[in-house]
Amino acid sequence: MKQNQLVLISSDVLPDAIVEAHAQTLSESLWDTVKNKSLNIILREPALLELASRKDPGVIAFCDNLLRDEDQESWFSALKALETLNTYDAAQRLLVLCGTSSTGDRKIVLNVLARV
Repeated sequence: MKQNQLVLISSDVLPDAIVEAHAQTLSESLWDTVKNKSLNIILREPALLELASRKDPGVIAFCDNLLRDEDQESWFSALKALETLNTYDAAQRLLVLCGTSSTGDRKIVLNVLARV
């Protein structure tokens, strides 16, 4: 019998080679992916979250654009990025968004704000 080729690994225990390769990805390359509107936001989100974890200063401005977008997935991606950014400015954006959101959306924003 042929042995399984897939190996399940925990995200807590990633091989050093994978972590280093991901960390060395240039921010410019990540921004190219994030700004590529031909890709669905779901495909661009991992690059956006990586930039947010690096505390890239352009993430907040990009999230502002996503929050103005009428696409619900873009809105949620912006919330995730602001949560990942976890800075004073990100919390301020979430507070402003909370004040201008409808009741249902306000609950979602408050949940994100509580994790910042």
